[in-house]
Amino acid sequence: MMQFQYSLFFCFVLFFFLNTILFSSPKLGEEEIRNSVKIDFLNRNAKRATGKIKQENRRIGYKLYELISAPNSMGSEEVSGFRIQRFQNIENKFGADVLSVHKSVKYGHIHSLERVLSAYLEKAFLYSEYEAEVLSRYILYYNAIHRKDIEYIQKKYSKDVIRNIEEENIGISKTYKNWAGRTSLVIPIEGFPGTKVKRRIVLDEIEKEVGDLIEKSREGKEDKEELERLIQKQKEKDEWLSKQKKKANEDDLTITDPSHKNSNLQDKETSKTLDDKEEIILKKAGPKKKEEKDKKEPSVIELELENKQLEKEKKRIENEKDSLKQNIKNKKNENDAFLDKNKELEEDTQRKTSENRDLKENIHRIKKENLSLKQVLDEKESKYYEKGKYTDNVIDGKIYFMKIIKYVPEIERYNNEIYLIDPLKDDVVIKSDYNNICSKSFKKFGKNLIMIGYTDGQFRLVLLNRYNLRLQSSSEAKLYLHSPVEISEKSMQVYAFEDEGGRFFIAKYDKNLKLLHRSKVEVQPDSEITFYGEKIYLSSRGEEGKEPEILIFKKSDLTLLKKIKP
Repeated sequence: MMQFQYSLFFCFVLFFFLNTILFSSPKLGEEEIRNSVKIDFLNRNAKRATGKIKQENRRIGYKLYELISAPNSMGSEEVSGFRIQRFQNIENKFGADVLSVHKSVKYGHIHSLERVLSAYLEKAFLYSEYEAEVLSRYILYYNAIHRKDIEYIQKKYSKDVIRNIEEENIGISKTYKNWAGRTSLVIPIEGFPGTKVKRRIVLDEIEKEVGDLIEKSREGKEDKEELERLIQKQKEKDEWLSKQKKKANEDDLTITDPSHKNSNLQDKETSKTLDDKEEIILKKAGPKKKEEKDKKEPSVIELELENKQLEKEKKRIENEKDSLKQNIKNKKNENDAFLDKNKELEEDTQRKTSENRDLKENIHRIKKENLSLKQVLDEKESKYYEKGKYTDNVIDGKIYFMKIIKYVPEIERYNNEIYLIDPLKDDVVIKSDYNNICSKSFKKFGKNLIMIGYTDGQFRLVLLNRYNLRLQSSSEAKLYLHSPVEISEKSMQVYAFEDEGGRFFIAKYDKNLKLLHRSKVEVQPDSEITFYGEKIYLSSRGEEGKEPEILIFKKSDLTLLKKIKP
C-alpha cells in the first residue's frame, strides 16, 4: 500500500513538471519583437557639424513652418530640397505632416536631419527647443521602424496620406546612402480644436510604436522620461480644457436664457449625484487615492494657467459671449492681464534668441521693401512699362541678369552667373550660389527660372527658385548644350533635345524636370521647336546624300505623325 502511494505521488509530480514545460513557454508579442530590434543609423562619418551648418539646418525647419502656415499655402511647400506636406485627419484615421528629402540633399549625418525636423516641430506645435529635440529623435525611430511599411500606413492613416506617399520612400533608411530622394518622414497628427495650433502630434502612438528602443540611444533614458512628461501634460490639458468649455457653456446658458433655470438646476443635481458616486469610489480606494485626487486638481490648473495657448483659447471663448454680464467681463480682464504677462515672458525669451530674431527682422524688411517696390511700380506702370521697352528678363519689376564669366573652349560652353537686380536702386539684391550655368538665356517657369547647366559632368536642364535663386532640381538625362528650351504654359511642361551618345531626340519633362516622353526618331539638334496646337514641327537629322525632312510629332506623347519631304 505504501509503495502504491509513493508511485502515485511520483506520477503526479512528473505530470506537473511536464505540464509546466509544455504549456508555459512564453510567446513573443508584436511589441516585444519590435523592441528587440536595435536602431543604429549609419552616418558618413563622425565629424561634428560647425555652428554655421547647425544654424542652416534649423533655418530650413523654421522656413518650412513659415511657408506651410501662410494663409495662401496650398498644403505643400519646399525649402532647400526639403518638402513639407500637410494632410488632415479623419474619423479613426490619423492625418500627417510628411517631411520628404529631395535627391539633391546630400546630408551624411542623422543629426542634420534631426535639426531640420526639430526646428519644424518647435514652431509648428509650440514646443520648447528641448522638447522638440526629444520628439524629433522619437519620430526618426518611429519612421525607421516603419520603413516601407505600407500596411501600417494603410491601417492607421487617412486616404490623403496613402495617396500622396510612395511605398519605397515611407520612413527613413538606417544608412545615409538611402536618405536623399528616398525619405518621407511621417508625423502622426490628430485634430485639436479650440487651441491656437488646431492640431497636434499623436504622442501615444509614437510612444507605443517606439517602445523602449529609444533607451538604447545615448540620451535614451532622459528622452523616455521627457516623452512621458509630455504625454501626461497633454492629458492634463485635455481634462482642463474640457472643464473650462463645460463651465463656459453652463454660464452662457444660465445668463442668456433664464427660461433654462430649472434645467440648469437639474444638471447641477445630476452633477452632484455623480460627485457623490465618485466620493464613494474614492472612500473604497482608501485615503491615499483621495489625497492624490485632491492634490492633482490644483496642479493641473496651475500648469495650464502657465500655458499661453490655452489661455488664448479661453480668451477667444469669452470674447464670443457678447451677452455675458459684468462679472464675466471682469474675469476676462483678469485673463487678459495674465496673457499680457505671458506675452512679456515670451518676448523676453525671443530677445535672448538673437539669431532667430535677426532672421525674422530680415524677412520682415524684405517683405516690406517688396511691398513698397510693388506700390511704386503700380503707380508708375503707365510711365515706365510701355510695350517693347523692356526685355523678357525683366520680371515683376526686377532684372534677372545673366553675367558671362568665361567661355570654356574644351567643352564648348559658357560659364555664367545670374543676379537679381533692383532697377530703382541699381543694386544687386541676390546673387545665385549656382554658377554652372551654360546657356546664355533662361525662361520664366512658374515660380522658377529654367536654363541649361553643367552638373555632375553633364549638361542638364536646371530650375532655380525665382525668389532666392537657389537650385531646386535638375534633369537626369544628358542634354544637348545648344538645345532650345520651349515651355507649354498651359500644361507647365518643357521640351528640349537630349543627347544620347551623339544621337539626338526631342524630350518632354514635367514641372519638376522628370522625363515624361522621348521621341523614337532622331532629330536635328540645332533645329527650332515650333508648336502649332497639338503638333510640334522639327527638322530631321539628314542622312548622307539626302536632304533633311520636316518632322511632325504629336505634342502629348512625341509619337511621329508625318514626314514632309521638301
